[in-house]
Amino acid sequence: MPRILILEDDTAIREAVAEYLRLADHEVVECGSGDEVLQHLGAQGPDLFVLDVAVPGRSGFSVAKAIRSRSQVPIVFLTARDDETSRITGLELGADDYVTKPFSPRELVLRVNAILRRAGGDGTQTPETSARRYALGGAGDGPVLTVDPERHTVSLDGTPVHLTATEWRLLEVIAARAPGVVARDVLIEDALGYDATVETRSADAHIKNLRAKLGDHRWVETVRGFGYRFGGTATS
Repeated sequence: MPRILILEDDTAIREAVAEYLRLADHEVVECGSGDEVLQHLGAQGPDLFVLDVAVPGRSGFSVAKAIRSRSQVPIVFLTARDDETSRITGLELGADDYVTKPFSPRELVLRVNAILRRAGGDGTQTPETSARRYALGGAGDGPVLTVDPERHTVSLDGTPVHLTATEWRLLEVIAARAPGVVARDVLIEDALGYDATVETRSADAHIKNLRAKLGDHRWVETVRGFGYRFGGTATS
């Protein structure tokens, strides 16, 4: 049973979200302040965090930084801060999703479930059997990216690259369609797991994070006016 931690200082909202998540067969830990969350960051911590931003003690953004310094466990921001700057800040901190208030608890549960599927946290992942290797500039002529679908690991020239569940799924979808181009709306639906009415800027922010971790924007190329294309070439 996936374990979800909710950071929310509004008791009514926190209890409502917790109830919906429990009805969806999740174990829930409730926290009312940022400082409380830090007590749950050990080896047996939650499978996903739902964080408000403006809370007593450490802010949700500060908590997200602390989480990301230790692991790539999924993070969803649930906040009244609906300005673009806050949204992009949250995603650039490594959040998998950013939901603004007012919100639908049912939609939040759907998004949480989609993220857990991407992370393999609900037991529905169907593993593949072998890692795939890609090179930039042709086989043997550039850095080599190794993607292992079974272990959900990525390495660049043998050095592990730590991706969030969302970044992993984005890379997986774009690479699977190479050398074709993946439209933004298709990428949102296939990789992020929900309807393409969400802002494309969210997908762009995840791509920015992915590129930074891969160290070269050519791994994920932008096709202006359409979407993205994987720049690597499969090697044996």
